[in-house]
Amino acid sequence: MLLHLALLTALIPDSAIVYDGRAKRIHVDVPRIDTVVTVDGNLDEPVWGRAARLIGFSQYQPVDGRPADEPTEVLVWYAADAIYFGIKAREIHGNVVRATNANRDNIDSEDQIQILLDTDNARQIAFLFGMNPYGVQQDGTRSAQFAGGAGGPSATGGGFRNINPLEGSVDLNPDYFFESKGRLVEGGYEVEVRIPFKSLRYQDARVQSWGIHVLRRIQHTGFQDTWAPAVRANANFLAQSGTLDGLHDMKRGLVLEATPTVTAHADRSPTINNGNYQRKADLGGDARWESGKTSR
Repeated sequence: MLLHLALLTALIPDSAIVYDGRAKRIHVDVPRIDTVVTVDGNLDEPVWGRAARLIGFSQYQPVDGRPADEPTEVLVWYAADAIYFGIKAREIHGNVVRATNANRDNIDSEDQIQILLDTDNARQIAFLFGMNPYGVQQDGTRSAQFAGGAGGPSATGGGFRNINPLEGSVDLNPDYFFESKGRLVEGGYEVEVRIPFKSLRYQDARVQSWGIHVLRRIQHTGFQDTWAPAVRANANFLAQSGTLDGLHDMKRGLVLEATPTVTAHADRSPTINNGNYQRKADLGGDARWESGKTSR
């Protein structure tokens, strides 16, 4: 326990704005800082010292309500066009972090952090952004609704996974653009994340609040920790989220989606072109765009 406290104290500067999950301080006044950082996995830019700091994780599995064994700190701030997260995950058991340069969405067997953003603040569905210690990405949506039976995985599609019967379902089919980079450090790992607002859909309101859950999975123990305390007996995991408050004047910018298409066909007639095939190709496509901002 003394080692745990020493590690946690070392993570937090004296001037930090701290939101302790175990103390039920889960309503975060997230600071707006109009600057840009390079997402390289190094949390050494001065802006990270001004970020809100989320600490005090609790164990969720296998026994909910206990203090987390491994210290975790999440830093959060936002600019006009994106929200930024910095993760400092410490491991008190030595060099036991499991991480590889895995394929996207294929990090279930590795240590990882998941950030769930409920941009409607309705506690029904959230954007999921997951990262392993190297920043390999997993993304999709997480629903509060059940997708399968209480005893097994969902069968509603190849991208769906039922992480726990009490947690609803995860759909990994969507792919969102975001930046993440991580690295192993002495006693754990750190990950830097930038999620542009153009990758999200959110409320049309001048000032708004978003639900937030942060989960950490530790592979060598099988434990899962959450920042906002969560009870497994509660059927709605998202209902136990914290909030990011005071978000305002976010700009999505231009969102452009282009889908090119190519069609080809071959015609053959005994009386035309000496009976040889005539091949033709047609080019086309669909485009969809949105501009401006959805938060006035």
